[in-house]
Amino acid sequence: MAENFVESARALFLSGKPAEAESLLRKSEDPWTLIHLADLILWRAPFDHARVDEACALYELAAKQYPQISKASIERARAMLQAAPDPLVEKLNELFGFSEFRPGQREVIDALFKGRHALAVMPTGGGKSLLYELPSQVFSNATIVISPLISLMKDQEARLHSQGITNALYVNSSLEPEETGRRLAEFRAGRCKLLFVAPERFTLPWFLQMLSEVRVDLVAVDEAHCVSDWGHDFRPDYLRLREALFQVRPKTVLAVTATATPRVRSEIIDKLGLQNPLVHVATFDRPNLFLSVARSSDRIGTLAATIRDTPGSAIVYVNRRADAEEVAGGLRNAGLSAAHYHAALPSEVRSSVQTDWKSGKTRVIVATIAFGMGIDKPDVRGIFHYQYPASLEDYYQQIGRAGRDGQPAKCIVFYDPDDKGFHRWVLEQEFPDRAAITQVFNFVRDGLDQEAILRFGGGAASTMHQAALTVLEQAGAIRRTAPGKFETVPDTPPVARLDLSEVERRRRQSEERLRAIENYLEGRACRRRAILEYFGEHFPSSWSCTGCDRCRTLGTPETKRTPAARQAVLDSIRQLESKRMTLNQMARAILFLGKPIQGLTETDVRDLLHTMVREGIVEVNPQGLWLRMKR
Repeated sequence: MAENFVESARALFLSGKPAEAESLLRKSEDPWTLIHLADLILWRAPFDHARVDEACALYELAAKQYPQISKASIERARAMLQAAPDPLVEKLNELFGFSEFRPGQREVIDALFKGRHALAVMPTGGGKSLLYELPSQVFSNATIVISPLISLMKDQEARLHSQGITNALYVNSSLEPEETGRRLAEFRAGRCKLLFVAPERFTLPWFLQMLSEVRVDLVAVDEAHCVSDWGHDFRPDYLRLREALFQVRPKTVLAVTATATPRVRSEIIDKLGLQNPLVHVATFDRPNLFLSVARSSDRIGTLAATIRDTPGSAIVYVNRRADAEEVAGGLRNAGLSAAHYHAALPSEVRSSVQTDWKSGKTRVIVATIAFGMGIDKPDVRGIFHYQYPASLEDYYQQIGRAGRDGQPAKCIVFYDPDDKGFHRWVLEQEFPDRAAITQVFNFVRDGLDQEAILRFGGGAASTMHQAALTVLEQAGAIRRTAPGKFETVPDTPPVARLDLSEVERRRRQSEERLRAIENYLEGRACRRRAILEYFGEHFPSSWSCTGCDRCRTLGTPETKRTPAARQAVLDSIRQLESKRMTLNQMARAILFLGKPIQGLTETDVRDLLHTMVREGIVEVNPQGLWLRMKR
């Protein structure tokens, strides 16, 4: 039987039909047939890594019956491949000027060429964009990249065009309708091979209808952790991607992100519907970054002094727009070249501020989280957090913008426990109660569009109203009729009976993330180890980094952990708790009372108070405004 397959395939091959010969041989699982199939594959693609791997796998299957032939054939195939130029590396060099792949890149790209979905978690600067840019130039059909920021799309298109890859285009709301139409026409005609779009556009019915007329080989979801995000920057359309991908039916899907814990990785795979994906997680360790936490009663002054001692450019992150302006002003008053950046600034002002900073005209940029995505400036020597961010995910992504050239950089959080109150307040706004959800439902019923709903009440109310719109849409109580416009769904159960379990789940996750970064800031262990273990990496108990403030001070006497110090602090809390002081105020008051705590500083007392909170000895009221003994 095997001989018949082989003879028939040989006849097809000799008549100039190698593809048909290969198809015929694939119908038999006989070892002799497998050897001839592998031989044919090697003849057709001797330098294709994926095809050589397939041929070697076939030889392995036949090895039990024909061990000598299989072993020799495998050795021959590998030798041919090793001696031959790698066409993918040649393409990499031709398009991007690189002579080799970074760790993990080849593995992910090979999976995509084999039609396998992939999730790649790589640190900022780790080469994530290459994972879809290179395949887009090799695949026969279109590649679509779902990107969350207009500025990021513009930067990527400009960079690719400067490298001679002019078949990459973006389409977003910054373009005039005529230009949008021209670019989409290029895409439909096949002249644009790589298209950047926002998730909101990708999920629109008319856009999905257009994609039904185009063959799509790859859809890449950039910043894929957004499927797990919540809050004022939450993008509801990330949760609609699974349904949209099902309609587009690309050959393969790639999800990329710089920050994803094991739980978030599972959520990305589930929310995007990735079946049996390759999951590549690069190490989160950035040895050139020095991690530190500082406390100061004069944050502006200490920050200015730290920046003066730090060469190169710097980014200072703040949590509020007003703080960006105030801190930038304070740094300028201290003689530093600084500018502020936040989402409320006009786009031309933001562009000018960013250009001046990237060119070196401005040394320090003070910004909210609106700044930084897609920034690739090699000489950033300092990332300073004037207030701590809401999660280790945010923190890690932001410090990833330092030391992109591999040279040392400082990453310092100026920690004030009083900032806890702000973060708890934000949580209240981002997770609406049933009354707020009912109010927004009534707004939609009365015909208000999204802009009017978010404007109603202004400020914090807009954050809560946006979250309520998301909850109602996910629950099926309202539906989107056009960008920014909604209508109620007939026969929807009253809001009072809506299932809000997803809101509660998301809130618990945000609270867990907030506790994780607070534990990082207050903990005594190695900071690098704390971050790496948070993202799922594990190390021997004896491991230390020498690249954080904790490891550099290991062995310092911990006076504050002595029983006498703890008892003195407890006595002071009992005496002071009725005063309802903040943690900082209580630390100062304890020292002022003159308790016998030899050698303790205000920072030491704060650390001990935080330790007692974690141990359950004392508690903080829900708003984080004062300490008291736990009842």
